[in-house]
Amino acid sequence: MNLQWADASQRGYMSVAFAPDAVRGEWHFVQSIRDRGMQLAGTHAMTARHGVPRFDRG
Repeated sequence: MNLQWADASQRGYMSVAFAPDAVRGEWHFVQSIRDRGMQLAGTHAMTARHGVPRFDRG
């Protein structure tokens, strides 16, 4: 599989939760990579449900 999209202007981390019927990813964007603080600038979430051919955003 090839990387099809990336946004290198925002930095942070992603958490993933697995359930029998869905997988949910949450992206957490930090305000600055120059400081040791972990203050968030924003978040984004998507859910992939079993048998559904699209993502749920939010």
